[in-house]
This record gives sequence, structure tokens and C-alpha cells, in this order.
Amino acid sequence: GLRLATSPWRRPAMDVLDPQVKSLNYLNNVLAKRDAGLKGCDEAVLLNANGRIAEASAANLFAVIDGVLVTPACSEGALPGITRSSLLECWRDMGETALERTLTRYELLDAEEAFLCGSGAGLMPIGSLDGTAIGGAERPVLDALSVAFAAYSRNHGTCFRSR
Repeated sequence: GLRLATSPWRRPAMDVLDPQVKSLNYLNNVLAKRDAGLKGCDEAVLLNANGRIAEASAANLFAVIDGVLVTPACSEGALPGITRSSLLECWRDMGETALERTLTRYELLDAEEAFLCGSGAGLMPIGSLDGTAIGGAERPVLDALSVAFAAYSRNHGTCFRSR
């Protein structure tokens, strides 16, 4: 899985830059990603001003905690991404529980499994955070969601046609 580093760069507060506004202001994300790379990691975890997880520098973050799929709420600084919303819908359609709530770094370190998602990158397992392994070799939630999301994408995707 991906090696993540906790970024010293914080996600701007909602009264500074609302995460629901998709803007071109990615400076914090770029600095966080650069810092992670300098630490030998693949991706950065951005915390909000309260020290809770907002998202990764270029993706949304999910964790499985006590068998429940959890992702940071948009009020924590997470971008309400299309892939994020689709995964939540897929998981709930499977009759499973998914929560959008606060997520701490310590909860992520103790998670049964964790992964990132994004429209361009798809679903990517997280292997470690700051050098500490997350979960084990088995990733049953990610495996099930990957299959469900592939079917969802085939049924709900946008057909692009060249003119």
C-alpha cells in the first residue's frame, strides 16, 4: 500500500477557504505532497486546524474502524468528491454502514484497513502512516468496494464521444 506522511501544512479553515468550493488554490496541497516526497512517502495526509484528518493532498481518505467504513466529513475539510460520494453510495447499497465523521490520526493508525480514492487515481490502499503499518495484508472492504465501484462506474459513468 501507499506510504503516507502527516503533513505539517494544515487544511485551511472553512471560513478561509470552504472545501466545498473546488478552486484552483492548491498551494497547501502541493506543499504537503512535496513534504511527503521529501520524507520518502507517496502521499500526504492533511489535518485541519483542530488536528483532525481532512483528506490527502490529492484524494479523499477512508478507513475501516471496528468494521465500519469511515471518511472525514466535509465539515472537517474534505472535498466532497465525486468518487467519494459514489463509494459511499455503493457501500450503503450493499447494506453496509458508512459514516462521515471526524477522524483522528490515531484512529487511522489503528484502522483495520485504509485507502485513498480519487477520480483520476481510483482506489489505492494505504500501507502506512509516518512509518507505522496500517491494517494487515487482507483488505476485504477495499476488495468488495473495488468490485462494486467498477460495476457502478459501468452503469453510471459518463460516455465521452469524440466529435
